[in-house]
Amino acid sequence: MLDASPVGIALLGRDQTVQRCNPAFEQEQILGWRADEIVGRAVAILEGRRAEWQACIEDLQREKAFLSLETQLICKNGSEFYASVSGAPSRDERGNYWICHCSQR
Repeated sequence: MLDASPVGIALLGRDQTVQRCNPAFEQEQILGWRADEIVGRAVAILEGRRAEWQACIEDLQREKAFLSLETQLICKNGSEFYASVSGAPSRDERGNYWICHCSQR
């Protein structure tokens, strides 16, 4: 189901790095990274938007979902784009993942 979704989805570890992503997330129009390049990296958030992102991460740590954070992300080539990001806590057998999905605005 993850791979078939037309919406970009990434599984983030507790260190906020991408652990896995679906094909829609790695497409050039989203961030410009291939899966083998972005796994292990954090998604780059514009400096002025990091406090909002941190508040969302804190919600995830408290087992709360967040919906439709309107923010700006930084692509591999350094360009910026507006995105709507939502996230929900989810657990693997070690309790390590958050699910986030991203769509361009």
